[in-house]
Amino acid sequence: MFLSLYTCTLGISITIISRAFTAIDRSMEMTVLRFTVEASKSRTGHHAERRLVLVFRGKGGIEAVASGDPGGSKTYSRGRSWTASIELGVGDVVVYVRLNRRGKAFITGWFEVYDHNGRMVFKAVLRRRKVRASMGDPSYARYVEDTIEYLGLGRYVRRYNWATGRS
Repeated sequence: MFLSLYTCTLGISITIISRAFTAIDRSMEMTVLRFTVEASKSRTGHHAERRLVLVFRGKGGIEAVASGDPGGSKTYSRGRSWTASIELGVGDVVVYVRLNRRGKAFITGWFEVYDHNGRMVFKAVLRRRKVRASMGDPSYARYVEDTIEYLGLGRYVRRYNWATGRS
């Protein structure tokens, strides 16, 4: 399973309160999401898998999550994977990215957007240099575009289609 979710009340966990907030507000809840982050490739080097997490903070700024607890299963033999836990405040948005390169073919993958409550609100797929909405609210498509720009994938994408996948 790629994602596990739990919500904790700030009054219970002292370590989270002291690290994230200076004042304690017992009515607020903070959401913690766990993702598998991976960078692996095959023995021949022709195939590669990359999973990563970007956090768009409500006050502005983008964070790329590059550390976590070791473990998790990787797709290919060379490389590493780990489990990243992300604490979300109000207004934060998480984009979970999976990119795969098989042989000399195009890069394929998907982008999942989660809101500060931990719900997946938008999903887009990347196939044959086209990004297409798969499900969810298209107003979150700007996070996918910002992620593509942040990662430097613009040269691998030639077209966006946000009109499909409404559910």
